[in-house]
Amino acid sequence: MNRTGCAALIALSISAFAGASLAEDAASIAQARHEHFKQIGAAMKGLSDELKTPAPSLVQVRGYTQRLDELAPQLPSWFPAGSGPAAGIKTHAKAEVWQKPAEFTKDAAAFALEAHKINAAAVRGDLAAVAAEAPALGQTCKTCHMAFRQKED
Repeated sequence: MNRTGCAALIALSISAFAGASLAEDAASIAQARHEHFKQIGAAMKGLSDELKTPAPSLVQVRGYTQRLDELAPQLPSWFPAGSGPAAGIKTHAKAEVWQKPAEFTKDAAAFALEAHKINAAAVRGDLAAVAAEAPALGQTCKTCHMAFRQKED
């Protein structure tokens, strides 16, 4: 094999390896993203269920709101370029997450702001304020889901 053929074979091998590595990275990013959203969903459900009880536990409520306040600001970082449907990754996220990053970031920031507000109310021990803030928090989820999440099969 001549030099040109050898160089082409090496370049092809490197390209195939890099492509496989990128696909594996995108798949692991998507899996981590899925796990983070499961944590958000569990905290949202736990908070909702706790607020529906006759005497909500402030300790439980604080745990849920703290988790939401920790995770919410991270949300945009869970969607790096190349980790969506364009990369062949199975995801519930619409391509618009990557096509309209400013809009996505704005909606994610609204969620983070509401998560922080509801956590601040829980930290103060104000369950009435937590209950009053809960619909606004839920609305930020709905807004983002409508624009950036596929409907589940």
